[in-house]
Amino acid sequence: MSLTQFIIIFLLAIYFVGSLIWKQKTIYKLFIFGFLAFVTPFVIIHLVADFKYSQPDLQYNDSTIVILGAGINNNETPTDILKKRLETGFEIYNQTKLKIIVTGDNSVIWHNEPRVMKNYLMKLGANPSDVTEDFGGRRTMDSCYRVKNYFNVSSIILISQGFHTPRAMFLCESVGLNVWILKAQDTGFGSTAWGYFREVPASWSAFIDSIYFQPQVGSNGREELK
Repeated sequence: MSLTQFIIIFLLAIYFVGSLIWKQKTIYKLFIFGFLAFVTPFVIIHLVADFKYSQPDLQYNDSTIVILGAGINNNETPTDILKKRLETGFEIYNQTKLKIIVTGDNSVIWHNEPRVMKNYLMKLGANPSDVTEDFGGRRTMDSCYRVKNYFNVSSIILISQGFHTPRAMFLCESVGLNVWILKAQDTGFGSTAWGYFREVPASWSAFIDSIYFQPQVGSNGREELK
C-alpha cells in the first residue's frame, strides 16, 4: 500500500467516524465539519489521480517531458527533491530523446531555478538544445498554463514526487493538457511528510485555480532576469 493510499483510507475512516458522532455537542460538530471541509479537496484530487494514474508508453509516446521546480541552493545547485526529479526526467529522456521543459521560479535575479535545472541536466548528459527553460513557473498552475499556452504543448510527461503529482495532474488537465505521470523518488520521511501536509491547503488553491486563474507572468517564458 502506498503512502497516498494510506492517507486516503485514513481520511475516509475519519469521514465515517465523524458521521457516527454527528449527534454530539455543537462544538464537536463544528470541529468535524471544519476538518472534513478542509481535507475534502485533497481527498478528491488524490482519489481521481489514483484512478487515472498510468505509466507512459516509452516506445510510442510523443509527449514533452516537463520537470517542475522544487527549490535551489545558493542559485547554484538543485535541492535534493529537485535532483530526484531531474534524474527521473533525464532517465526517460535518455531512453526516448523527447524534448524537455524545465519550469521554475526566476522572479528575482538571485533565484534562477530553470537555469540551475538545465545545467544539472547537462551535467547528466542532456543535449542543451533539447532542454527549454520556462522562467515564469512560479507555481504549479503557472507551469501548467504556460506549457500549454506559451510553449504550445498538448501532451506531457510530468515529473514530480508522489505527494505532488495528483495536484499537478489535476491542474495541468484543467488547462487542457494530456498528462502522463512519472513519480520521482522521495528524499526521506521528513520531506515527504511535509509535502503531504502542505498539499492539503494547496488542494483548495488548486480547485480555485481550476475555476479562475490569471497568469502571474506575461512573458513567453524565454526571457530571464539579468
